[in-house]
Amino acid sequence: MATAIEIFKHLSEHQIRGVMLHHDMMRAFDFLGMRGMKRLHEFRMFSEMVENDGLNRYVTNHLNRILIDGKIESAFSIPQGWEGVNRLDVTNENRKKYWHEMFMVWLKWEEGTKKAYEAAYKELCDIGEVAAAGKVRSMIEGVDRELKKAERMKIKFDMSNWDCAVYVSLYDHELHEDYRTRLKEEMRIDIC
Repeated sequence: MATAIEIFKHLSEHQIRGVMLHHDMMRAFDFLGMRGMKRLHEFRMFSEMVENDGLNRYVTNHLNRILIDGKIESAFSIPQGWEGVNRLDVTNENRKKYWHEMFMVWLKWEEGTKKAYEAAYKELCDIGEVAAAGKVRSMIEGVDRELKKAERMKIKFDMSNWDCAVYVSLYDHELHEDYRTRLKEEMRIDIC
């Protein structure tokens, strides 16, 4: 049976993979000209950095240990072939293809994150670390809300057949402004 420290180390490494995923998705969506999706992943990147810091501080201040993350690989990487491409030359067909693929990677990531957090919660309860499990419970609630948003977005995008023109005309500006405002007001981050 794992210790609380081992469970939190696993969670921390998972969160850092998530930060890396959102960072690369933010950059990829910016390249594709999908500003709303860029802002969403920018917000998620910063949120998960803060959540990871909170998790690490919990371990330090409540369990009196420090977590040292191991070697971590990203859950998503920008395709290597993009490096020499001018973003003005990206076709709508390719934009649609990568938008859909990246969205599905993100959705699968959030589903896996929820399962990982739930498993950690159960393990912590099973070993009698109820207060530590409470920390993880709030993380489960957060990812559950994010997953609900992602699933609703997928339904909208499915209904429009992942049409880039529909996305830009109906969703991009609203998504961009919502997450830009949240970054500014909730995190005091103002990036162009």
